[in-house]
Amino acid sequence: AAYADCLANAEAAGNHEQLANTIVLWSAVKYHLGQADGARDLALRGQAVAAENGLVYWEGGAVNLLGLLAMERQDWDTAHELFERALERAYDARDDKLVGAICMNLGAVSNIEGDLREARSYYLESIGSGVRSSDRRQLVMAYNNLGMVCSDLEEWMEALVYFGRGIEIAGEGDWDPLLATLHVNQAEPLIETGEMDRA
Repeated sequence: AAYADCLANAEAAGNHEQLANTIVLWSAVKYHLGQADGARDLALRGQAVAAENGLVYWEGGAVNLLGLLAMERQDWDTAHELFERALERAYDARDDKLVGAICMNLGAVSNIEGDLREARSYYLESIGSGVRSSDRRQLVMAYNNLGMVCSDLEEWMEALVYFGRGIEIAGEGDWDPLLATLHVNQAEPLIETGEMDRA
């Protein structure tokens, strides 16, 4: 109801930025509630409004959401294409937080498709963007994903470096579930490097 009111007010005022903002955020809420059709309809509308008015940040956010919806359908090619388009908009907007989130999504798709080295490249970019944006939670998730892909590549020492950095940052915040995940995920490279007691 609040989003509907906000949308009506933005339309009445002719405020295109507020309109795009509201539509994309409302779409994200529907996505998180599992309302895929409603999320997709709003994301498409938000993308159109943002594109028509040169609002590259919100256009990138809308296209990123469409990519997430494609991932849910396991349509990896479409997801990859959408995330690449979203990343271009995020670069145009010079928004490191959005760049980091989209690179994380691209890394996940590349990982699923079996291109582990491309996944690692995207996760590294996500870390760089996370450092610049000071988004600590996203940074921890990127370190975890990077550690996982290095484990898949059997680059055990590198994996331990990334898991260790993620644990260090996660310990600074109230992120116990993420911290637990990092500790569990570093067990395999510890075993592979002969550190059984630590594992």
